[in-house]
This record gives sequence, C-alpha cells and structure tokens, in this order.
Amino acid sequence: MGRRSLLVGYIILCLGPSLFDHVLGDVSTFFTVRTGGPFEHFYCLPQPYQTKVDPSWNIEEGKVQFLRQESSSCRTETIEGGDATTGSSESSLVVADDFVFKAEDLERVSGAVALIQGSTCPFATWGYYIADYQLRVEKAVEAGAMGVVFVEVYANKLPQHMDQANTAVPTCILREPDFNRLKSSWLLDENNHPGFADFTGAYLYNMQDEPVPNPVITYFEVVDRLTFSIPALTATFNPSSTDAIEGHIVEANFSSACLQDSFESCIACWNGEVFLDREALAGKIAFFNFPHDVPGCFNYYYQWSILAQNVGAIGAVFGTSADYFYHVPGMYLVPELLTIPFFTIMRMHAETLSHLIATDPEDVMVKLPALVDSTGPTYFSDERSELGVSVLGQWELNEGITTEDVTFHCAAGQSTYNPANHPGVPYPDFDLQTGLDAGRLRFVTGHEYCTNRTTCARCLNLAAADQIDSYGVPLTGEVVVMVELDFVCYHSYTEYSSAASAAGAYGLIIINYEDIVYTMVHHLLNSEGA
Repeated sequence: MGRRSLLVGYIILCLGPSLFDHVLGDVSTFFTVRTGGPFEHFYCLPQPYQTKVDPSWNIEEGKVQFLRQESSSCRTETIEGGDATTGSSESSLVVADDFVFKAEDLERVSGAVALIQGSTCPFATWGYYIADYQLRVEKAVEAGAMGVVFVEVYANKLPQHMDQANTAVPTCILREPDFNRLKSSWLLDENNHPGFADFTGAYLYNMQDEPVPNPVITYFEVVDRLTFSIPALTATFNPSSTDAIEGHIVEANFSSACLQDSFESCIACWNGEVFLDREALAGKIAFFNFPHDVPGCFNYYYQWSILAQNVGAIGAVFGTSADYFYHVPGMYLVPELLTIPFFTIMRMHAETLSHLIATDPEDVMVKLPALVDSTGPTYFSDERSELGVSVLGQWELNEGITTEDVTFHCAAGQSTYNPANHPGVPYPDFDLQTGLDAGRLRFVTGHEYCTNRTTCARCLNLAAADQIDSYGVPLTGEVVVMVELDFVCYHSYTEYSSAASAAGAYGLIIINYEDIVYTMVHHLLNSEGA
C-alpha cells in the first residue's frame, strides 16, 4: 500500500481501567496515564505489527522516555528545473532533517517506550517524510527502546500508516494536540525524567485480525421527491452500535489547500481550515464524492470519517469511482474513537446522489440504518450457491429451419437466484404462416431515465416493468435480451431480472462486453424471488 492506500488502522489510548468497559473490547488499544489527578487518554495509530500483543509492550507499568533534539537542520538538494515562484532555473528541495537526539535521553530510553516528535522540515515529498520517520524510530530502537510513540507536528494532520516503513518494535503515531496536553503533565518535567503508563490494553494492529463486515452489503434510503434504497458497504472501523440516523446529506468540499499533492504543499492545510464550509456539515450527513486517487492531504477513509465527526457531522457516505465493486473501508483500528457511521457506495449511486444534491441542496434526506455489531441490515440474503455453466443454442430465423440447423452454442453463467425448477425454452418452431412461435429473443433497452446516471433516481422510482423500453412490443412469454451497459442505473443482475419478470418475460439473457465483470451477484443472493 502506498500513501494513497485507503486502508488504515487505529490505536486507542484511553482513559484508564475504569473506562475499559466502555470501549470496544479487544478492538481498541489504549494506555493509561495519570496526570496528577484523573486518568488521561491519548489516541494514536498503531503501525502494522506481526502480533496483536507483545510481552515487552503490553505491561502494566511501562516507562516512557521523551527524546529531545539536541539539534535539527533541514537538508536541501538542488535540482535542474525552473522554480516558478523565484524565476530561477533550479529548484531547491528539502530531502531530510539532520537531527541529533540528546545523549542523556538516549541513555535513559533503553527498555522504555520512546516518545519522539516528528520533523518540522517542509519535505518535498511524502517519501522523504516517511524516511525521516523511519530514521527517528531506528535511532530509538538502536538505543534500546522497546516501543515508540511518534508525534505529528501539525495540528490538523491525522496519523497514517507508514506503508513504506518497517519498524522492529511496537509503534504508534500520536496527534500533535494530544502531545501538547502532555507537555505540562507527568511526562515532561524540567529534567525530562521518564514517566510511566499502563500498556496492558495497548493492542497492536495485525492484518489477520481485520474483521469482515457481516452482512457485507447493507443499504440506506434516500428521501427526496422520490424514495429509493442504495446498497452500501459498511466500514470496519464503524462504531459497534448506532441508532438509525435520518438527516440532510450535503457534499463535503475540502479547501484548496487540502487538495495538494506534495507533503510540503499540504502543510498549509494541516495548519489551517480543512473544509470550505465546515458549518454546513454540522448536524448533517457528509457526502464525500470524488475519485479515490484525487491528490489531497487526507487520503484514507478513516481520516474522512474523523474529519466529518470533528466538525459535527452525524454520518458519512463516500462515493467510489468504481462501477462494479466497492472499496473496503478499513482498517478497524483508527486514531480516534469514532461514533458516526461510514458507508461507501458505487459510482452510479454517487452520481445520482450528487445530481439530487445539486438540484435541491436543502431537501435531500438520507436514512442511515442502525448498526449492530458494526453492520446494518442485509441487502442480500445470506445464502450462496455454486452453479455451473449452462449452454444456450441459437438459431437463425430462416425459412425451413429445423432443430439441426444450429447456428452456434454458447456458455452462459447461471444466476444463483434462479427458480429451483423451470421447464426451460423449447426448440423453436418456425412456420411460414405463423412465423417463429417459440424461443423468440426480444432485445430491449432501458427507459430514458435508466440510461443516464443523472436520472437514476427517477429510473429506480419507476415500476420495474416501466424501466424497460421494448419498442412497443409486449414481452409476455418472450425471452428478453438486455445489454448490461444499456442499464447504467442497475447495480446487480437481480434488477435486470426483476424488470424482465415484471414485464412478463419467460426468460432473460444478459449480455456484457467485459471479459470479467465484478458484480455482487457473483457472491451474494438477493432476497427477491425470480
């Protein structure tokens, strides 16, 4: 996973033993700190580790040593190429921080958890930032640290998985505001003596622990002039339980400072406003609608959920750029305790929502389902069948056709929601007087609303039979042929079947033009009959 990977986890650094029962059991990570009085909690993001627990890390009284810097100097390199801001023919890039930790702190860190601040150097790329993180952790490990808490240095920067880094000890990343709360507390006295914390509940992130949502696909309802359901995928970092939520949905628009690509250019975002209009999101459901590879300073699903929650949103929905599959929102450990649900939807539905909001920005309501065990009600049934390939024969409509005049046979996949028993379609019978009276194929297309993603809401609100345009020909008793790409508002084959069945069709053939089409019906059954 690179920087743009959208699968990231969390650690919870929580309030103390008395709050243990209020967190998500073994999917939460916390250490306990007493700051002269009550316990304090500090959230951070665990980096991938080979095990969920480590005997040297998960201890009741772990020593924590802050590593101060003796010196720091941003190293630059000059490269050929114009600098538009200066008019120079060369560019100067910040590539490293030549830092030095204080020797006395390195002596104290052996056997302790090292608390390390990141660099304030404006690195030219994300790679240089990650390399600096890697070097700081390595310096602590070389001095004998048994774990590391790494601290971000910008107020709005959210921790991320350092995908290109490799740390030999348990490591997590703390936000800058939380570190500021530590500065005047138990940990940072004038002599920089070590503090102690309880790490017994500080679970580590291991990919094998990542839960699979069950059911995989849930749904929510859109309530506008029309009402319809949209299938959605739940995030693995969702709260364990929420009530059903109904509210206005509004698009969440990042400020231009947060739509930058380089690490250096994102610093203005992390020190400033994240959203163009944060007040517009308060009490609303935030809708993130942009391709997952858009350059930006926040590139992880959980970051969008945290940002939405922090400005008062009551839920979040993300529209992916994919037509036939979902991006899985994870990882299940994140650097804050999330209380709002997060869902992802496919592009066709994202474009429908976006069009509705643009047309009527004040009145588009969404009903998000209640979550139980972090998931909503099932959109599909929980059955699964493994069916083989069926063979179809096609005949030309020629005078004197016989059953031996087969034009060709073709292999076709069978839908798992097919009727348990069906007589099939008999051989065609052609007569000069009556024409073909059995096994006739009727090609249809979609209603005009169903062939344009901007009118999908109208399409899905039509009666199923009316979503088909059969050119005025009745479909009762006919075998209907539907070309998949003609129905851009459909997300699963069951919708094709429902429309054909409602129109009276005897059978249905769906044609696609892709070698492999990833659709949900390959894995799940719809609860509809067919």
